[in-house]
Amino acid sequence: MAARIQNMTEGRPGKLIFSFALPLMVGNVFQQLYTVVDTMVVGKYLGVGALAALGAADWMNWMMLGIVQGFAQGCAIRMSREFGAGDYAGLRDVIGNAGVLSALFSLLLAGAVGTLIDRACRGYVVDMFNVLFMRFAVFNVADICVVVGGIAAGLYYMFLMDKLEPREEAPHEQADADR
Repeated sequence: MAARIQNMTEGRPGKLIFSFALPLMVGNVFQQLYTVVDTMVVGKYLGVGALAALGAADWMNWMMLGIVQGFAQGCAIRMSREFGAGDYAGLRDVIGNAGVLSALFSLLLAGAVGTLIDRACRGYVVDMFNVLFMRFAVFNVADICVVVGGIAAGLYYMFLMDKLEPREEAPHEQADADR
């Protein structure tokens, strides 16, 4: 099966933008429907207290969704620049970097949100691994996610910084600079 690549830089911009944005809009509609159905089920079967708790905690869902969408849009900007320039090697690099950074940031965000939930609900962070016969720092799953994500992100940038350095300009960028 041959891969189909649509060049978004050629053709009618309105039609191209709408065809690109339509799946995003449909995804947001389904996210809203999920919230409505969730509210209906919780309100009907679990009561008003549970519905109030759902409303109080729903902001975190939208905060995480906003962070992830912002990160994805930032990566898409870099990818579209490389694709528009015809630099497919650079595009592969950006896609690879976006995949690695997505994994690392998901660890960091999961750990931060887990710690935030424990602090908000209990006032302290619950330890998942408690070793009584040894005296050392005890981590919970959220702390492990933050530590692993932070260390991996640092190592990724430390050892791959030479690949992240600016490379020579593509021919279209030089022509734009000359204008």
